[in-house]
Amino acid sequence: MENIGYIVGGSLEKGVQIKLNVSSEDIAVGNLKVANGIRRKYLLLLNNIYHGNMDVANKLSSDSVSSSLMDIMREEILPSYATGIVIAQGDNDKVEEANTIPDYLSSVTALTMNDVKIFYGAPDENNFLKLSFGSPIGIENALIPVDIPMLTKSSFAIYGKTGTGKTVLGNIIAINIALYTAQRKYTGDHEYPPVSMLILDMHSEYGTTVKDMYGKQLGDGVARIMPSEFIVYTPDEELAKISKKDGYPMYMLKISASEIEPQDIILMSELLNLTDIQTSTLQTISEQIQQIAKEIKEYEYKDYPWITYLYDDKLYEKLISELTEKKGEKEKKKLDSKTILTIQSLHKKLSFLKNYKFIEKKGEDKGIIDSIVESLLGKELKHIVISFGAYGDDVRAYTLVTNMIARRLLENAIALGLQKRELTKRIVIFVEEAHKFLDPKLKENSPMGKIARELRKRGITLCIIDQRPSQIDPDVSSMIWNTFTSVLGDENDIKAATINLTNSKLYDPIIRSLTRQNFLAYGDAFRFPIVVKTIDYSAYAKRAMELYGKIRASIKSIDETLRSEI
Repeated sequence: MENIGYIVGGSLEKGVQIKLNVSSEDIAVGNLKVANGIRRKYLLLLNNIYHGNMDVANKLSSDSVSSSLMDIMREEILPSYATGIVIAQGDNDKVEEANTIPDYLSSVTALTMNDVKIFYGAPDENNFLKLSFGSPIGIENALIPVDIPMLTKSSFAIYGKTGTGKTVLGNIIAINIALYTAQRKYTGDHEYPPVSMLILDMHSEYGTTVKDMYGKQLGDGVARIMPSEFIVYTPDEELAKISKKDGYPMYMLKISASEIEPQDIILMSELLNLTDIQTSTLQTISEQIQQIAKEIKEYEYKDYPWITYLYDDKLYEKLISELTEKKGEKEKKKLDSKTILTIQSLHKKLSFLKNYKFIEKKGEDKGIIDSIVESLLGKELKHIVISFGAYGDDVRAYTLVTNMIARRLLENAIALGLQKRELTKRIVIFVEEAHKFLDPKLKENSPMGKIARELRKRGITLCIIDQRPSQIDPDVSSMIWNTFTSVLGDENDIKAATINLTNSKLYDPIIRSLTRQNFLAYGDAFRFPIVVKTIDYSAYAKRAMELYGKIRASIKSIDETLRSEI
């Protein structure tokens, strides 16, 4: 076991100081080390590395010092130091959060495979309660498990700049939740609650294939790894055709215009640049338009949903013509001039809806969204993915559909509660670009925000995926019990991502130094904070297929045993 240094000072609040016996180039911020104290072991997470005697170094040049002399000088004259956050302490197999620090001159050594198991546990591929998601930096052979029941008990978050691997990690977590639920579903294990996922797949990497930041395919998304456990919808007809050709059918996500309510448009007010007058009068205007639509005599224009008269050009023209009523030689306006001007402005701002082929002007009042919500809240253990395909780059389409689903889910879940009916499972909603739905400015209106704040105790939580954690409502952030965060640069984002950590400021340099696919993970699903490199996705996708096959095979074996006993 390599001795890399020894403790020479520090505190629990600011971290301990380690004098290094090795070159500063042999260790890195984010590494885990063990301090061997007098009575117990301590787990250290390195958060800084620095040199200690610059005055002497400035008087020397590297050319004048031999390597053997440099080794001596490094030990005696030119020492390097590291600081480590004391995150845990252990006595034999008993481990707990640190409440003291290792004594002076305690040796600091590299983490062993056994240390990893003692402090973090090991994956469980029998009961599927704890499944791997990555390895400690520098110990690629060790696997760190995430506790699925603990993870899904409350909302959790995946943060990081664009291109850091959030979607890859999201798929790994979704795979683990799907395996965990399959085990409960097929074995009848009711000790831990099963989980249904709703994945709002903005860039279609959960429902099709996962790609790296350069567009290279890494493997199938979670829905293709276990296709019989998932129902995949898409508003993109072309994606549905391609997916069917590949052997993975998708259902078309169709929305009737009658399902769109004023509140759905109001929630997009900032995105659509709606004025205060437009948002405050939209409910009334929708009712006025619907009344006028009933009075239209021509069948081809009559009785369409209110919003179609604002985005469809022909229906809009008919609406405007209906607003003026002739009585003899006099004309009478059905609405006041301010309202008419507001309608004209709304037409310009909502005309983009006519380009959405998934919106049907006259469809069923009860459509696909109701079916999705009923499936989620029902007893069926299926996961639902909505892959947006070509609409994934259209933030208006993504926002509209997401808000409509969230609103229906919120309303139906509250109705179940009023009927004293409890869910038989947990529900986790994966939402990308989460700040668009959890912005503090939307606090009173956002259905996704209300789900996060009000439905946790009923078993509905969020997987918040975002690159700007500082734009998430603080009330929602305070309810996040587990966090995976990759590199962030903005001070406010780092503060928001570490808000639930003890001595959170100590983790700033770690987050700033993280590289792609490296995440600081903390919360009650991991025992103790840790920096991991996410598991190789291609290999894990194949392993997941094997594990899923193992679960299904065990059911077949149970069935055969029961038949033989009969």
